[in-house]
This record gives sequence, C-alpha cells and structure tokens, in this order.
Amino acid sequence: MGYYSSKSQGEVCVRGVSVFKGYLKDAEQTAAALDSDGWLHTGDIGVWLQNGALKIVDRK
Repeated sequence: MGYYSSKSQGEVCVRGVSVFKGYLKDAEQTAAALDSDGWLHTGDIGVWLQNGALKIVDRK
C-alpha cells in the first residue's frame, strides 16, 4: 500500500477492530469496499495538512 502520493492527496482508507466488517448479505459490495488486507476504502479523497490533520477535499 502506498502511503504517499505525488499530489499529496489520495483516497482515505481505514482499518481497525471497530471499523466496518462488511455489508449484510452483500458479498459483492463488501469485496468492493474492503481490500485483502482489511482496509476499508471510504471513497473520500483527503489531503494531509501541515499541522498533521487530514482534510477531506472530494469524493471518488
């Protein structure tokens, strides 16, 4: 997984024990949202600010 982009922005992905596990009875949508490493691809486009905050700037 690439953590950096030449444009310093990219899709926001999250992973953790309390993060979304999948869509109820919809394996196709679940497969589209979660990658093989368990990262949830939110569809939000974010950019890191100089103060370390993440700003959502667009949707995919």
